[in-house]
Amino acid sequence: MAASRFETIIESEEKQLGLYRIEGKYRKMVKVMLAPGERIILGSRQSYWASLAPGVVFATNKRVLIIKLSMWSLYTGINVMNPSRFVNIHYSKITETELLNGRWLCSIIIRILASGETRFDGLRRKEATRMIGFLERIAMANEESE
Repeated sequence: MAASRFETIIESEEKQLGLYRIEGKYRKMVKVMLAPGERIILGSRQSYWASLAPGVVFATNKRVLIIKLSMWSLYTGINVMNPSRFVNIHYSKITETELLNGRWLCSIIIRILASGETRFDGLRRKEATRMIGFLERIAMANEESE
């Protein structure tokens, strides 16, 4: 029953938004990271005001992917100085989400079961609120299933 609730949330989000289009810089990398049958539902890119090498956060039908490329990797395709950072968070591990509103940009904080938290800064307000709403609905469906 919980799986059906989970699937209905994902299906309703897909109907409302359609499939998310990935920017060219991230397309090849994300294709390699996705499991068979996994689809991207939502995505948001950091503003260039927050970072010269903006990261992206994707919500798929199975997990949350956070990709923070190094500046060298983003513009040259080679990790020279700093490594790129990839974070995978399965929906069953999310305990709480929080949205911090700034004047122009927002931050998302995802608290993870027994691991602390992951923070993603510099998102546009509309994209951040849509992402938080989706993650909260998924977290509530997971709580109901337990």
